[in-house]
Amino acid sequence: MTDAIVTLEGHSKRVGILAWHPCAFNILLTAGCDNVVCVWNVGTGELVYQLVDAHPDLIYSVSWNKDGSAVCTVCKDKALRIIDPRRGAVLKVREKVHDGTRPMRAVFLTDGKILTTGFSRMSERQLALWDTKDLSEPMAVQEMDTSNGVLLPFYDPDTNMVYLCGKVITKQL
Repeated sequence: MTDAIVTLEGHSKRVGILAWHPCAFNILLTAGCDNVVCVWNVGTGELVYQLVDAHPDLIYSVSWNKDGSAVCTVCKDKALRIIDPRRGAVLKVREKVHDGTRPMRAVFLTDGKILTTGFSRMSERQLALWDTKDLSEPMAVQEMDTSNGVLLPFYDPDTNMVYLCGKVITKQL
């Protein structure tokens, strides 16, 4: 392959996040350093919609829910957003998902809940489980350790398992 099949133009800065729709053919979500979320039909090259004003800062991660009817995002402003991708509208926002200043990640689980990873105020790595019907408080919070590496969650819907990847610092005495 030497020639592009389609070129998608819609971001003003570098794109760092790609997420394929879980059910619909040729639908791709992108998020860039311009704080914009785009949904594309890559079969036609059409920009289906752009969500421009929802994120005031860098988007850290995006995740589709299992049927593609919602997307969750986390941003440098520490907020978790649930977005309707059909309308390009923010449905819910939870400020300060994690208190720490380091990057966060979020993934939708099959049951509709959202798992986030981030840091506490004391720089401990954390996991939190959120019910999308009520984002006022997390269902559960688990503190992991004090390593400074971001925990990257990967969810396998077939086994209902979450895998966490991250840097571990070991000290030799």
